[in-house]
Amino acid sequence: MKKSRFAKIIGILLILFLCYLGISPFIELAGKRAASVTAAAPIAFYVVIRMAMFGILAAAVFCRIFLPDIADSMVDFLLYPRKLLKKPAPLISPVQGLIRQGKYELALAQLDRLLEERPDCALLWLTRFELLADCMKQPAAAMQTAEAYFSRNGREFAPQNMQLLIRYRELTHRSGTLPLSDAMIATELKKHARCYSGRERRQLRELLQQSSESDIA
Repeated sequence: MKKSRFAKIIGILLILFLCYLGISPFIELAGKRAASVTAAAPIAFYVVIRMAMFGILAAAVFCRIFLPDIADSMVDFLLYPRKLLKKPAPLISPVQGLIRQGKYELALAQLDRLLEERPDCALLWLTRFELLADCMKQPAAAMQTAEAYFSRNGREFAPQNMQLLIRYRELTHRSGTLPLSDAMIATELKKHARCYSGRERRQLRELLQQSSESDIA
């Protein structure tokens, strides 16, 4: 809380400073009554450009400090690999049908075959995790599934990344091994931050902060 308040104060001061830098030439220009119209024209153009430049910077700082969701969404839109997001997911309807029928072993075998073809698909890993944790009541195997996925390099952004990480954290909390998920979250934020949206990264940092505060208490 104190860090957030301090960051906002610094942000306000920075915005005011940028605004001052933007309007200071205008103030100087207004004070030069003796300047001719011919001489004032290029100066006025310079003033407008400078005001626009520092105005944009001030707006960017304002959004980053006070509207982080909007700022993160803009960054995510520019940087996330859209082609990969549009990549069709593998057909898992047969697997879901087997799960509904209670044929868990067959569903697991089918999932493993699909993972051999698409080891990069987070949806398949999440489905495997949920099958083991929720249906087959094998939390240890489910945790191993999550750990195997998050140990992979070259992963890309997918909504299932956050879902799988949160589910893994739930299991570690139940089993009394919460530090395992804390370590995994810290690694994800450090090495695979672009696998998550800005809002998700902020949520993960809050989870780590909560764990740190509970340890201190």
